Amino acid sequence: MSGRKKSRTKAPQEPRRNDTPAADTIPTPSLKRNSVLPLVDIGSRAFEEVCRDLMRQSYPDLRPVMKRRGGQAQFGVDVEGFNDLQEPEVVVSAKCYKDIEAWEFRAWIEDFTKHLDGHWKGKDVREFIIAVSIERDNDDINDAARELARDLKVRGITFRIWDSVEISEMLGKDPRLVDRYFNEAWVRALSSGFDADPTSGAGALFSTRGISASQGAILTQLESLYVGSTRCCPRRWRRRSQTSAGASGPR
Repeated sequence: MSGRKKSRTKAPQEPRRNDTPAADTIPTPSLKRNSVLPLVDIGSRAFEEVCRDLMRQSYPDLRPVMKRRGGQAQFGVDVEGFNDLQEPEVVVSAKCYKDIEAWEFRAWIEDFTKHLDGHWKGKDVREFIIAVSIERDNDDINDAARELARDLKVRGITFRIWDSVEISEMLGKDPRLVDRYFNEAWVRALSSGFDADPTSGAGALFSTRGISASQGAILTQLESLYVGSTRCCPRRWRRRSQTSAGASGPR
């Protein structure tokens, strides 16, 4: 007598919601100019802080607040940007993983959209951003993004994606942030192509944390060259000064 095989109902897949730990060390750029930061190596917590800082940079009129609080529901969001009416006008969902599947991307989006008629109703959310630590080069992810963009547009909400390329470009505008979350090698890698004002923070030669040992050595060499030139050729400097004074006198 042959027994019947019992059909097993597969449990629905659940996307990852655990934190990615930070790496022990941040790798340096492998090329002379590497334009994409190793975002996954800073870990989930710092990645959310990056999103908060980028919201401050991109939306200066909003007050960015991290939503991560122990024991409290997040409703699909990690960072909120409040306007002067204390409404969360822009919200960000931050996902820091080395690889992301398209079905996970859809599930994370639903973590936000399923609360639109509940928690987010009447809160006047204008933009929903999903920030990911990978490059957006997956057709399935792009398909899901287009579908969500259409659905949210009907509700008056704009949808955006910050992928690793765009986040790197945004961070590159402020070397202080790159130095804070990565290292000086990445500051040089991302800043080498910018036409920055040398008097501004973005174009300054030295870090806001102070000069490094290598930079201090450069300054010492420059000082010694300048002082040495004035000491070894005092007559030349005196002659030039007298010549300049004679040229500027009355004729």
